[in-house]
Amino acid sequence: MSILLFLFLLLFIPILFTLFHIKKMNNMKYNLPPGPTKLPIIGNLHQLQGLLHRCLHDLSKKHGPVLFLRQGFVQMVVLSSSEAALEALKTHDLECCNRPMTNALLKYIREEETDLMIKKLKESAQKKSPVDLTKTLFHLSASNSIVFRAAFGQSFLENKHINKEETEELMYEAQRINSYKFSDLSPS
Repeated sequence: MSILLFLFLLLFIPILFTLFHIKKMNNMKYNLPPGPTKLPIIGNLHQLQGLLHRCLHDLSKKHGPVLFLRQGFVQMVVLSSSEAALEALKTHDLECCNRPMTNALLKYIREEETDLMIKKLKESAQKKSPVDLTKTLFHLSASNSIVFRAAFGQSFLENKHINKEETEELMYEAQRINSYKFSDLSPS
C-alpha cells in the first residue's frame, strides 16, 4: 500500500507542478503593443501580402504607430513613426540593437561590387589573361567585398593594408562553421 501511495505521489507532484506552472504563465501579462489577430503557427504572415511597407502602413493606420506582429515563430514590434522610434531607441536601446539587416539596405553596394567584378573580368578577357573564377566568385558570394565595404566604406579587393589570403581563409572557415545550425530547424 505504501509503495502504491509513493508511486502515486511520484507521478502526481510533477503533474501538479506542471499544471501550476502553465497556469502561472497564462496569467502573466505581457506589456505588448496592440496588433492584428494572429493565426496559431504562421502568426501575421497572411496579413503581409504585397509590398511590405504598404502592408505595414495599412496596419499602422489601423493599430497605431507601434504594433506587435508575429511572423512564424519570430515576434517583433514595428515602429512606424519617427516619434515612436526615437522613444524606443531612448528607453529600449539595448533591445533594439539586434535589428536584422535587410537586403534593400545593401542593394547599391551589391550592385556596385558586382559591376566592379564584371569590369575586372572584362579587363582580364581583353588582356587574354587567365582568371581564377573560384577566387573571384568567392569574393562576391562570400560577401567579402560587400560586408567589408558596408563596414569600412572601401572595397575589400582595392584595400592594400589587408592580407587577403588570411582573410579569405578566415572567411572560408567562418562560412563553413555557420553553414549548419541546429537552431534553424527548431521552431522556437
